[in-house]
Amino acid sequence: MGLLNQRTSRRTLSWLVFFSFIFTVWFIGRNPQSAVAAEMDVKSAPFTVTPVYPSQQSAGGNVGFDLLMTPGQTVSLDLKVRNKTEKVQRAVITPTFATTSYKGTIDYQQFNAKPDSTLVHPLTTLGPRKQTVSLPPGKTILVKQNVTIPSSDFNGVILGGFDIRQKDQPTKALKKSGRVAITNDTAYLVSTLILVGKTESVKPDFKLNRVGPTTFNARPAVEFNLQNTQAMYVSNKGLSVTAKVTPRGSRKTVIALNQAMSYAPNSNATVPMVFDGRDIPSGNFTLHLVAKTDEQTWRFTRNFTISADTASRLNRANVTAKPNYLWLWIVIGLLVLLFVVVIIVFLYRRGVRRGKELSQSSRAEAKEKGTHFDGKRSRQQR
Repeated sequence: MGLLNQRTSRRTLSWLVFFSFIFTVWFIGRNPQSAVAAEMDVKSAPFTVTPVYPSQQSAGGNVGFDLLMTPGQTVSLDLKVRNKTEKVQRAVITPTFATTSYKGTIDYQQFNAKPDSTLVHPLTTLGPRKQTVSLPPGKTILVKQNVTIPSSDFNGVILGGFDIRQKDQPTKALKKSGRVAITNDTAYLVSTLILVGKTESVKPDFKLNRVGPTTFNARPAVEFNLQNTQAMYVSNKGLSVTAKVTPRGSRKTVIALNQAMSYAPNSNATVPMVFDGRDIPSGNFTLHLVAKTDEQTWRFTRNFTISADTASRLNRANVTAKPNYLWLWIVIGLLVLLFVVVIIVFLYRRGVRRGKELSQSSRAEAKEKGTHFDGKRSRQQR
């Protein structure tokens, strides 16, 4: 009987331990501040930043916020900001939405960027706000940012982030006094990726917008605007873009570009094809563009025109073009030719003049000889 009670007690204890473990795991999973990421610490920064992962954090997400959410759901995205100095510090937390740069990178720090026309739910409109917090020496402040997913039928990715940097008071004072100051600001970026609804059915889709001549860094260029119209991103430079410009109706390549790109959801990028060290020509042209991922391919053809006036204006601003001395050589050639002609004319006229002088001299000598001969003959006759 004692042995039976002992076995029963052990079995009961085992079940208690098991249920305690299950409850602990459930509690940790339900606690919105249970999972804390590694502290982000830059030596030159006066404070550190640590994201606090909510229960919606994806199991594979260990850099920034990587959330699985449903329409209508609200989540608190918390950041621990620790002052590691002995002075009061001020930090500015700015929410941003993701854009795509012309280099083909996803950018989270374009604070003044205009949302793409297809971006229905930028992260900045879903609740997070810009905050300035004061950090006492050696203390940690918890900054809360609430994000609410719209209740509408939305499937796809919401991509953005939080930029955290030091509030620079001296810079403002210098600007007010009319002086210019250059500060070396260190900024932390906590990326925020939110998957909403049935994301597996959403694929990137690209559209070619404007094509035409422009200037880029004081150099003439042909630019094209490529737009991702869907709420899905392309990561790890997974989009291969091949573009070339030809004269209309010709296969001759005027300029070409090959570039691997990442793309933010619902974003566009204006990509320049730069004429380095040479002028942009005028005329009628065609852009041939192929964008390709592992799963899809997009092909675009677009005609455009560069007028002579536009080409001339862009080329005048070209700081890299080699100087064109053709006109100078033409002027020098004309001057040399004119000099040669003048010399030839001068020599010709001098030759003619000398010929006339010699002819006249010969006639005079002949006449003089003739007169002398006649006089001698007259004396002989006498």
